[in-house]
Amino acid sequence: MLNEFSERINQRLRSIFMKTFSENLVAIMSGVGIRRTWTSEGSPWYNFFDEIELQAFSREDAEALIRTPVDGIFRYEPEAVEAILRLSTRSPT
Repeated sequence: MLNEFSERINQRLRSIFMKTFSENLVAIMSGVGIRRTWTSEGSPWYNFFDEIELQAFSREDAEALIRTPVDGIFRYEPEAVEAILRLSTRSPT
């Protein structure tokens, strides 16, 4: 989405992040295949973000992510949990 704004707006947004909110705000951006075009030092976002590549969840963590949010409301059949784990490959993306 940031790539769709003009360079001037991106520069102003970075200025706001750096000067106004830097002590009280942390921004997290996520996505699959984020288009990173900020490779030159002239870009307002160059060297601004840290990239963290997420690895597959452990089986235990993936199963907890499936079951915990609905605990006490809904119950998955074991076959359904197995299908979700298999089809998702336990990937966070």
